[in-house]
Amino acid sequence: MNKKILKRKVKFIKDPLENYLKKTNHRRNNQYAKFYEKLNVIDHTILYESRDGKSITDSPFAIFKYLTKNPEFKHYKHIWSVEDSNALEPVISKYKDMPNVEFVKRNSTQYLKYLASVKYLINNSTFQSFFTCKKEQVYINTWHGTPLKSMGFDIPGNPAHSQNVVRNFI
Repeated sequence: MNKKILKRKVKFIKDPLENYLKKTNHRRNNQYAKFYEKLNVIDHTILYESRDGKSITDSPFAIFKYLTKNPEFKHYKHIWSVEDSNALEPVISKYKDMPNVEFVKRNSTQYLKYLASVKYLINNSTFQSFFTCKKEQVYINTWHGTPLKSMGFDIPGNPAHSQNVVRNFI
């Protein structure tokens, strides 16, 4: 066998394996893709994310508080995406003992499973570029901000920087 062909075949096998083992985002994207294909959408489940998991505030939090207090929605499971649970402990401590409320680390395996399987997704920003909303899922984007700041295509510079926002909304 030609040395060049053998080298290409080894590279074909080695590179994806190396990427999976060494690159967190590559591994995360692969895990999500598997869950997306394998998991069905689960009714009465809601995933909330505020500011990329850095807070539990804004419209997602208002919706969460309303739904958890309303007896009509007592059978719903509420999942919050959090980046750092220690930083959000003052809010988490008020809800962590509720049996239908769960807090998951953003980008963890459990987070990826929920992202691929909850019925409702509520976010005040956008989900990451690997996220694809299933046709059975309902994605509610409450968009955070004030009339005094620029967002989306109004941000000066390259409009391509808004590509994930556009993709999420489509």
